[in-house]
Amino acid sequence: MEKQNNSEHIADTEPIYCTMLHSPARKLAVIIWNMVVKVTSYINPEGYLFLDQKRKLGIAKRIQKQIDKFDLTNSDLNLTTD
Repeated sequence: MEKQNNSEHIADTEPIYCTMLHSPARKLAVIIWNMVVKVTSYINPEGYLFLDQKRKLGIAKRIQKQIDKFDLTNSDLNLTTD
């Protein structure tokens, strides 16, 4: 077996790291550019959902689709509404 050269391995993975860093850096650059050139303040998007919140919404949507698919009612599921 031939020993692999480390420099070749690093060269193969370099584009991945470059891409991973490029996107956030570009976003920051656009935000800063708009703040400087357009003299606007940074507006934090309040509608941003974290991953766990997105997962919960997806699960709830999937459960609702299943309920609709099988025509289940509250009495079928033994649910009570207050």
